Amino acid sequence: MRRKLIKQGKTGLTIYLPKKWVDEKELNSEDEVDIEITNEGLLINPTTTKKRSEITIQNPGDSESMIRTVLVNAYRSGFDKIIIEHKNEKLIHSIVQKHLLGFETFKQKNNEFSIESVAEPSFEEFDRLVEKILFILIDIIKELGNNNIVGIEQIQKYDNFLKRAISKNILTIKTPFQSWSFLSNLVQIGRQAHHLHKFKEKEFSSKEKELISLIDKMIHLVQKAYLKKNTDSLQELHEVMNKEIYNIGFNAMKTENPVNVHYLITIARNIYLSNSALIAIIQSNT
Repeated sequence: MRRKLIKQGKTGLTIYLPKKWVDEKELNSEDEVDIEITNEGLLINPTTTKKRSEITIQNPGDSESMIRTVLVNAYRSGFDKIIIEHKNEKLIHSIVQKHLLGFETFKQKNNEFSIESVAEPSFEEFDRLVEKILFILIDIIKELGNNNIVGIEQIQKYDNFLKRAISKNILTIKTPFQSWSFLSNLVQIGRQAHHLHKFKEKEFSSKEKELISLIDKMIHLVQKAYLKKNTDSLQELHEVMNKEIYNIGFNAMKTENPVNVHYLITIARNIYLSNSALIAIIQSNT
């Protein structure tokens, strides 16, 4: 896209911003933008002082999972204030503390609560938080054979915040859909590991431990690709999945504990699926 420079005063030059971009960012006359000088050129972003948005949720039901889903999706969608009517104050407070990073609950009146952004991290922390998710996943996989798996709630909390960052469209993310998909795959890796830990039957057999070792290798390959922003390590990921996981896993389904093997193959499958979105993310930044 080309734009002609227009003389402004004695030494100034101005350009017209693309209307489509202005409309997407909901910018108006006299709004401010941040301009950053990079090695590749100028990077223009809206300032983060956008108008706060709010939503009111009525009658979400009594199911914890339903209330959690409603609140989490309002948070992910970018609302800065969520008003909810519900009789269970303890439940609302618990969901906010566990899932909505940077938000707090304030009681307005009987059975009405205001959930507001008070101490969110900077959206500029996007890459660092993705890296933290990967480090937590590595620790979870390392502890699969032990009795203490921690970190899944932290992963979900980071995931919700990062998806909120994508929805608010403040950062210039070249591949928002692929970034969302990549995050969803990472969360599923953690969830399946959590379910395996919860429903595991007996101790892991030697074949199951072999699968865990391969899964550990796979998640390290994904981490390496993300940190280095290079797809070279993902070729080995494909080889591990197609030549080893499927072969060992499906044979183990016939001779080992099917519950354990099912979850292990599912974890490996989600690691493998994450590589497609990750490749798109890396390619867009080269």
